[in-house]
Amino acid sequence: MAAASRAGTPDGHPRARPADRREHILDAAEAEFARLGFGTTRLQSIADTVGIRTASLYNHFASKDELYAVVLERALEPVHALLDEALANREGSALPSGLMVAFADLYAAHPAIVHLFQHEMLVGTDAMHPLMRNWLTRLSEAGRTHLEQLYVAPGRWKPEEIPLLQLAMFNMVCGFFSAAPLHSVLTGSDVGSDRALAQQRAFLQRLEHALIRFQAPHEVSLASGFDEGED
Repeated sequence: MAAASRAGTPDGHPRARPADRREHILDAAEAEFARLGFGTTRLQSIADTVGIRTASLYNHFASKDELYAVVLERALEPVHALLDEALANREGSALPSGLMVAFADLYAAHPAIVHLFQHEMLVGTDAMHPLMRNWLTRLSEAGRTHLEQLYVAPGRWKPEEIPLLQLAMFNMVCGFFSAAPLHSVLTGSDVGSDRALAQQRAFLQRLEHALIRFQAPHEVSLASGFDEGED
């Protein structure tokens, strides 16, 4: 019995390596923060999901705030990287598939990002966690730089309209995922289905052309992103 206890956890499961355990904690914490928001999430629930005691969680993260900070860093740094890539490729098109489509692809692969945003925005400006506020500021500044360098110079939008353009683009991309129940009611399909994602990608291409690219919206077909026979 003693030998088994040294080889594994008290319930007989193999002990995870520290690096693996840390990732398991981050996965569980991200899911909880995305589902409940920072204020409602309990460390006990995260520890239960991972299969450890709450006290053991503190061996990896000193506090709930520190855990939240690492979750946000891991989830939102790819968002910032997309904006950096757009600026690096600012000669010609922003990204091969368009920036809005690139964000939609990222959020489809990692929907927790949208829900992390959503929960903090719903609590209001005053109650928003400072860590999320810092990330929103950082991402907003990078997005504004991107839009100003690529789209203000041709005269399509006035500088004072850039924040409104940012907000519209954010809502168009994130709203598709955060309003999944409404999408199901309106279309009868799940936002995660291949067909729905293909339709959204094609729609965002048309929208981006209409807002920014000077290409007529009808030049990109909604049907271009999927085969007619696909479910």
